[in-house]
Amino acid sequence: MAPRTDAGMHADWQAFLRLLLVDSDGGLNLRNSELHDLSDTETAPQTVALVLLAALYVTAHAHQAAAPASGI
Repeated sequence: MAPRTDAGMHADWQAFLRLLLVDSDGGLNLRNSELHDLSDTETAPQTVALVLLAALYVTAHAHQAAAPASGI
């Protein structure tokens, strides 16, 4: 089983989200470039796919965290 963060998220996914959204040294830093409209170019389809993947993971993680434990 993959190590989990304090938020209960897989550490690999946390690293992916950090690189995608906020890491300006080695990542895409989309939080600044796209969400603050600092980019002068059209968003690449690959970038849109990565954002959708991140949104699906965060949604599934939130849903799983909110679901009561079944005890099965």
